[in-house]
Amino acid sequence: MYEARTKRRIVDYATKKFFTFGFSKISTDQMANDLGMSKATLYKYFPKKEALLEEVISHFALEQMRDIERIASDPELEFKQKIERFMFVSGKRLSTVRKEAVQDIQRSVPEMYERLMEFRKSVILKKLSELFQQGVQKGLFRKDIDQTFVASVILAAVESLTDPEHLSHSTYTYETVFQNILILILEGNMVQERDDAE
Repeated sequence: MYEARTKRRIVDYATKKFFTFGFSKISTDQMANDLGMSKATLYKYFPKKEALLEEVISHFALEQMRDIERIASDPELEFKQKIERFMFVSGKRLSTVRKEAVQDIQRSVPEMYERLMEFRKSVILKKLSELFQQGVQKGLFRKDIDQTFVASVILAAVESLTDPEHLSHSTYTYETVFQNILILILEGNMVQERDDAE
């Protein structure tokens, strides 16, 4: 139990540091000092800093998958509510990862960057596209628009506009940014009712 808690504490700490400052900016000396443990103890759980980053990315992906599964299986949510909840939760989680940190990971450990991007593509983008395609089948979304493209645009907009650095210089909150993206893009994707009087 103690070892599991210690490992989780290391991963939680590293998640904040790696996704805020990047991989190369944080030394094992600093990590051990901040965590109040020796480097030997840190290496006991993670022999290499790369192994710790790999665990951080895996944990990040697992938490996102759990969020998606909870939303998809919630019988209380209408279809549109599932999409809104999915986008909100995904965007909020992704907003904790700063662009500068991702760029540093790309330069320092490109194989880990590829894993992070593959997760983004295979999990978030894939699931969002599937939900939108269900919307097409239900007659809610337009058939003439590629739903994978719509999902890509939404994900990119959420990631960009909810970047912590961007929000720190903006009067908008995370919630207002999300709501505006949702209105602008989703409503343009919806099937419009024809006015028979025209």
